[in-house]
Amino acid sequence: MARIHRQELKHDEFIDSFDEFLLYLEDHWKWLTALAVGVVLAGGALGGFYFYSQRQERAAAAALGNALTSFEAPVRQGLPPTPGDTERSFATEKEKYQTAAKEFAAVRADYPRTRAALHAKHYEALCRYRLGESEPAVTALEELSRAADRNVAALAKLHLAGIYESQARPQDAEALYRQLAENPTPVVPREMALLALADLLAESNPAEARRLYEQVKQEFPDTSVAEQVTRRLDLLPPPPPPAPTTPPFNPPGPDPAPN
Repeated sequence: MARIHRQELKHDEFIDSFDEFLLYLEDHWKWLTALAVGVVLAGGALGGFYFYSQRQERAAAAALGNALTSFEAPVRQGLPPTPGDTERSFATEKEKYQTAAKEFAAVRADYPRTRAALHAKHYEALCRYRLGESEPAVTALEELSRAADRNVAALAKLHLAGIYESQARPQDAEALYRQLAENPTPVVPREMALLALADLLAESNPAEARRLYEQVKQEFPDTSVAEQVTRRLDLLPPPPPPAPTTPPFNPPGPDPAPN
């Protein structure tokens, strides 16, 4: 669970892309509207469909953003809301994820053919998992791991591997991390997958974990990732000392024949 919590949104750049999309629409709304109307008047069922699709994407992005706000909202641990605080918050973790799951499900139902619906399915699965509904969560993430969108599939594999770890399925988690390392994406870059793989193997195979950490340092020097690796290497047990070398055994030859 801790692994999923650390990784869930930091590298999810689709949120940034949606923000940029919304800003673009706001800046160019009059122009886009005029263009769409012109296309429709020119003979445009196709133009009308395009305009409708863009409007659906914009509405779906806004609904997804609202659900993500619930997903990320702080939990008050049973305390009442602070007077005057307008930030969304929840009394318990259960209430938070139940609310977010319903909102993600609504995005999927209201905007089924949008990109936002794919991401809503992903985060609804994470909510279900945190509510103790492991089976439907794993099923949904496994389906998304085969999505045509490489970023969607990669993020699903990353979180699915984290769930496999928590379910004591290290071999399945390792296979996914290795796939992600060999097929990096902007959402799950190679160094992130290698770090997750090394963390997974740190206890069961510290020698392999050390090799992977050193590999990350070599491939990504002078980065914050390299600094993280240095700290993690310090937590590994020291490598065993090299085996002592012994000189080769040379059996004595036959005694020389007497004169």
